[in-house]
Amino acid sequence: MEVGLLWLSVALLIVQTWRVHRGAGAVLLPNLLAGAALVAALRCALTPGLLLPAPACLGAAGVCHVVDLRQRLGGARAARGG
Repeated sequence: MEVGLLWLSVALLIVQTWRVHRGAGAVLLPNLLAGAALVAALRCALTPGLLLPAPACLGAAGVCHVVDLRQRLGGARAARGG
């Protein structure tokens, strides 16, 4: 039940982000996907018999975080002119 509420909060965050930051949605997408992957990993860990997909969800979250960091650092370098 609590994990279902987390999914709902992720969905609401995506909708709110899209409405408020229409142009920045692509920039925030990796961060939102990382959060969704972490919620999926939690769901797998709490469901009996679904422990095997949990590392894949954690790996997906890690990849999303790396993409997010590359976007942020690339934008910082471009703003500095370097």
